[in-house]
Amino acid sequence: MASPANMDELFDAIDSAYNNLSKRIYARFPLLSRKEVLFCCMRFADFDAASISTILDIQINSVYRYTSLIRDKMGYAKSVSLEQILAEFETI
Repeated sequence: MASPANMDELFDAIDSAYNNLSKRIYARFPLLSRKEVLFCCMRFADFDAASISTILDIQINSVYRYTSLIRDKMGYAKSVSLEQILAEFETI
């Protein structure tokens, strides 16, 4: 997994590019872990599954499991995709 310093750099870059996205995700979904928020930020920024798996040091199949687990943790039904949830942050 990315070191804490590298995670901080990723958060800083994404927050700079996307109007403090990680802070807005944390505020709306306080039960998400730091790693889960970073995952959401990378999905929002259109990182591909291979890049996410490399950065988080997880198997590529785990990227798809993370998507489902995070959506459930956010309290959404399976019929709602993580991309749909994250798209709500484009208007903020």
